[in-house]
Amino acid sequence: ALRVGFPRRAQKTLFLEVRPGQPTGQVRDEILRALADASGHETPNFTGRASDPETTTEAAIDLAEAGSFWVVLDAVHHADTDEMRELFSQLATYAVDSRWIATSHAPLAVPELAGQTLALGALAPAELFELAKAWQPTRPDATLRRAVLAASGSPWFLKQLLDLPDDARVSGTPQDLLGPLSDAARGFLRTLAVLSVPLPSEILATLTDGPAPQGIAELEARGWILRS
Repeated sequence: ALRVGFPRRAQKTLFLEVRPGQPTGQVRDEILRALADASGHETPNFTGRASDPETTTEAAIDLAEAGSFWVVLDAVHHADTDEMRELFSQLATYAVDSRWIATSHAPLAVPELAGQTLALGALAPAELFELAKAWQPTRPDATLRRAVLAASGSPWFLKQLLDLPDDARVSGTPQDLLGPLSDAARGFLRTLAVLSVPLPSEILATLTDGPAPQGIAELEARGWILRS
């Protein structure tokens, strides 16, 4: 969306993903590291000491402002809610030339962000049907409507369900969705689901064979996995 709407900003946009269980202090440190690296400054070294939250945030804002960076923080609901409120309160108060975008499964309720929050809910059936028709215009409308009903407002589920054959059940259960995948892909996904943490590919290879590289690319294109 940023590339389409603001193509000149794409090269100055940093994307950081907040991981489950990640301390908020570590989130602040990673923001500062990313901005320092993008600005060509020496990367701060936090080894052996706890960074001061306010000082770290101030330094990050200074770098972001100097470079007019845009920063996207994804899945901030994984961090401590109160600390994230404090972080975004500081950002909303002091950031002027930089832009900060956060995604969250839960509202942050930061007073300074009043009027700057967009809540996204489930897509309406009519909107999902329009998507289904655009993705697979040759499929019968009855098949598309069954998929829309089973998707329960989720475009991701809709995309998976449309990959099922016309005569397949479209209840949206995990077993149905895994059906079109190869045995190797299903085993690979089950291993990832049990682990619930990102791992380097060489370590993951010791736990499961997984599909061939082309199969990995297909899983990524369908939104089953994310490589980062």
